[in-house]
Amino acid sequence: SFQVQVEGGTPALRMRLAADQINDDGFKLHPQDWAQPGDRSRRQQYAAELNWQAAPALSVQLNHNRYQEDDESRYEYYAAPAYIDQRRTEDIERIRSSVDAGYVWQHAGALSVSALDERYSSHSVSHSQAAVVTDRRAHIDQQQWSVQWDAPRWKKQLLSIGIEQRHESLRQQSNGQSELQGAGEVRRRGDDVFVQNHIKLGQHSILAGLRAQNDSDFGGHVAPKLAWRWGRAWHQDGQIHLRASFGGGYRVPNLKERHYLFDHSALGYQVVGNPALQPESSSSWQLGATAQRPGLEFHANVFRNDVEDLIQTDLDNAQVLNGVALYSYANIARARTQGLETSARWRFTPLWSLQLAYTYTDAQDLNAGRSLTRRPRHMARMGLDWDAPLDLQVSLRGRYQSDERVDADSTTRSPYWATVDLKLNHALDNRLSVF
Repeated sequence: SFQVQVEGGTPALRMRLAADQINDDGFKLHPQDWAQPGDRSRRQQYAAELNWQAAPALSVQLNHNRYQEDDESRYEYYAAPAYIDQRRTEDIERIRSSVDAGYVWQHAGALSVSALDERYSSHSVSHSQAAVVTDRRAHIDQQQWSVQWDAPRWKKQLLSIGIEQRHESLRQQSNGQSELQGAGEVRRRGDDVFVQNHIKLGQHSILAGLRAQNDSDFGGHVAPKLAWRWGRAWHQDGQIHLRASFGGGYRVPNLKERHYLFDHSALGYQVVGNPALQPESSSSWQLGATAQRPGLEFHANVFRNDVEDLIQTDLDNAQVLNGVALYSYANIARARTQGLETSARWRFTPLWSLQLAYTYTDAQDLNAGRSLTRRPRHMARMGLDWDAPLDLQVSLRGRYQSDERVDADSTTRSPYWATVDLKLNHALDNRLSVF
């Protein structure tokens, strides 16, 4: 693997170029085996970023990213009386371009504009010995743009108004035949209008907002938001903040969840889109506190989300075809997630700092009376940093995750796990470092 990054420019114009590549030859249990439990993989990514301060009031940022991945899976399928060699290759490409621009008027507020174009393509070929069994091609395109105007501050108020529009399309073929209903392509469009007002009242601030959405497949929906924040000085050189919020959430299933076929037959499963999916909606409450002093800070947040028609992978009703499990997505009628998030950072000497974080989550399917899948109850993280002599930075990272339910139809659980990573970073000069 390798990674390289170059950046430079002037105060008004700066550019960054980055590239990385990872090659993995996979692994076999025995060199002479055909089956390869560890897939061969080659991943590469290129990125370019341009920041231009065209004028004191005008800024522009351009981003372009290209990702490519080539994979090969080798496995065996038993057809009595012998095992048949199987091979599957997949080529993936994702090209993403975006532009963000902002202009500030002296007495008329600020205008920000953004646009995004992303194109994803996948070509997979499955072989049985030398014969091609399945030749599948998929294309997912997404375009999005938004405009937001922030009015001039007036009587301790800051009003923002904006619009967004999204377009999405999906095409998928197998052996030259469309796997989608209708004309072989599905499309959707979403239009949003939002308004919010930020009011400052002494040590209190209030944010009230409303978002109206219209989807080409699911119609309209309106979601409110209300947030409160209070802050004051603490022990002369510190600060303390309290915050609370309520919001309505709404998520339309994307075309991938409704129509796309994610083929991992080499690993024994496929995930098939469900055209009958409905949007999920939620009500969210949060209450949090932050305390800060030089070298020390602490954050805590309690949350609760009540969700209707939660979208997640349906492991209950899997079908098995030719030894491959076929999964799909489903709506869970009523679900609830609630818990606690905490984090702390302490610089106990000029050269040493410690970070700790812990999250507790209780996630329940209220209709079935059981926990939701893939949502661990406990997660913890630790970080220790040392600014060592000779321009050497030493970082120690640890992470823990408790066991989690993986199948809603049984008591099957994935065991807990923990990782520890050590990283050394050495600055050769002001422009070059190795790690």
